[in-house]
Amino acid sequence: MDSPSTTPPACLDIRYCRQISDIVIGCLTTIFACTWINRIALAVVALLLPEVSVTLAGKEMAQLEAISAMVKNASHRDVLVVEDGLESTEKDTILELEGHLAKTESREPMITLPISARQSILRSKWTRAHSFFVQMGGFYLYQDGLPIRPLSAEDMALLVWRGYMPPSAEDIEDRSKGDWLSKVVALLQTFWFIAQCIARGTQHLAITQLEVVTLSYCAINIIVYLCWWHKPLNIERPIPVDIALFLDSVPDDFCRPREQPITIWQKIAHEIAVEWHGRSEPVIGSLAFPFSNPNKDRRPPNSNSPTDLCRRAFTFFHSAWTGSWKEIRDSDAYWLTGRGIVFLIFYVVGLVFGALHFIAWSDTFPSHTQRALWRVCTIILVAIPPMAPVVKIYLSTPLHIPRLEKLTKKVLVLSAGMLALAYLFARVATIVISLTTLGYLEASATQSVQWTAFIPHF
Repeated sequence: MDSPSTTPPACLDIRYCRQISDIVIGCLTTIFACTWINRIALAVVALLLPEVSVTLAGKEMAQLEAISAMVKNASHRDVLVVEDGLESTEKDTILELEGHLAKTESREPMITLPISARQSILRSKWTRAHSFFVQMGGFYLYQDGLPIRPLSAEDMALLVWRGYMPPSAEDIEDRSKGDWLSKVVALLQTFWFIAQCIARGTQHLAITQLEVVTLSYCAINIIVYLCWWHKPLNIERPIPVDIALFLDSVPDDFCRPREQPITIWQKIAHEIAVEWHGRSEPVIGSLAFPFSNPNKDRRPPNSNSPTDLCRRAFTFFHSAWTGSWKEIRDSDAYWLTGRGIVFLIFYVVGLVFGALHFIAWSDTFPSHTQRALWRVCTIILVAIPPMAPVVKIYLSTPLHIPRLEKLTKKVLVLSAGMLALAYLFARVATIVISLTTLGYLEASATQSVQWTAFIPHF
């Protein structure tokens, strides 16, 4: 039993003391700023699995340029090269670009311009916020005033090719519930907390286990906010796009309204973003050019029920263990599509997040059991992320023996599930321990930082 230290004499002076409530409020405020990026559901995911937030941010950043290039290039593809900005050399029957103004039911303008003018305007108007907006499903397909489904980057490229001009960045920002001021405040709170921890270490003051856990969230929060700085938050009103303006006819099974409103499970499933193991939705491109991409996924639409969500969430972890080493080594698509970057970020961030828990390795704990549990959980948090790529290399290699290969896959799924559960247990255990140890703090843990000590004295 590690006996708690008594309050030091310095804490008799209130100017140099802090209470447990001050520690808790400071930590909870910082954790809130680190995890409240979007919604309550995503905040819970970010609290238990902060790697998911960073992985999403990294994946979206990796795809931003690809989305921008896809949409911008759609305005000047070879089939749409124009002479003197008046008429196209091909597809005249599809694009009759006499300048005109069309409005949706929400009276938001959708302008069709000559292609040469559209190129220059689009290149100046399309920003990172637009690419983020596409990823978030901010452009929504409408028919006869009914919402159908969000439009993908491929859909937007086709619409731009057909003359659609996107709204301005200001219009998108108006729909966002988070402005630059709220992001700055969250980052300032994060940097202020980090500065306090550094100052406490410099003045040899104890850092509580709760502050160590909070510090680990701060490290990844900076990455998330830098990646999502231009991302609109909590978009509740998507921009409607009337399909009748761009396609002559649309199959009935494509334009069917959503039978039920979007549920919280669907929102979580969208944020987890494991679409490569889910089932796809049809795209406009496959209707306009059904034979242009023979490799296009035409599987059934996603089902975002709680059961399907659990399956996809497990697949997110399982896919990190069962990917093919040959795919990593030889496939450019693995990296160009962002999947390789996703897993790389997931491993590295998990390793860094766990390593920060070593700060409290030698701290005072109420009991030997809590100290041992903290150390075991720290090792688990550090060891599991880098183990995943090793397992990918050695266990995903084809054995060319059907029975052994089938058995190996079963062992792989079982081991991946057990390790994922162990990782979640370690994450929850460190949070619980950090809260239960607040009543048994070291003497210097209640002392405040004396900031005047950092001011040079002459």
